Amino acid sequence: MLHIRSFIFTSYYILLTAFVCVTAYPLSAETSRRYLKWWSTMIRKGAENLAGLKLNVEGLENLPQNQPYIIACKHQSAFDTLIFHSFIPNVCFLFKAEMDKIPFMGNLLRKVDCVPVDRKHGTLVLRKVTAEACDRLAKGKVVVIFPEGTRVAPEKHIKYSHGVCMIYDKASVPVVPAAINSGYLWPKNSFTKKSGVVTLRFLPAIPAGQDKKAVMEKIEQDIETACSELPKPL
Repeated sequence: MLHIRSFIFTSYYILLTAFVCVTAYPLSAETSRRYLKWWSTMIRKGAENLAGLKLNVEGLENLPQNQPYIIACKHQSAFDTLIFHSFIPNVCFLFKAEMDKIPFMGNLLRKVDCVPVDRKHGTLVLRKVTAEACDRLAKGKVVVIFPEGTRVAPEKHIKYSHGVCMIYDKASVPVVPAAINSGYLWPKNSFTKKSGVVTLRFLPAIPAGQDKKAVMEKIEQDIETACSELPKPL
């Protein structure tokens, strides 16, 4: 039954995503953003109803109001990239440059102000990404960053990229650390999606203007500590 449910949800997710990417091609940027909110909401409903995978969001009161900010989120699963549009307005992502080359998908991601990251070219690209992310924040966007740069299995730890604090320092906006435990139910490179509750927890915002090295250390410590405290949804 687990594999059947996983197959049904995966098919739904792929077909819905392909449909949205193609049909959004002629739409305006503003309409595309509303379309992505609908897509993200339908992904969440599909995950819950077809795979038994539900999202519980905690700490919404920690999100700054009426101003741009950065979300620095733990990254364990593809699920992490699918959910934010459903409940946060004006959100955009830093995303892998390889996705920019996928027909229709790259067009949609750029149209809603997401920022491609080519991880092969180091410092030069980091400067470009920082400038583009600061541009989005100056326009009032919420920028989601996964500081690990890749999906990392639960209870594993790699050093966070300092790119998030370069953007924090240049843009002078708050950053909200976020912990998640999605990797227990939707592991990296796994076809199987297990039923259970994924918890996404927003931690207290770090105000703008603080020492970026200290902020980098705090982001990593706060996220890793919160992840260790989240329930294991198995």
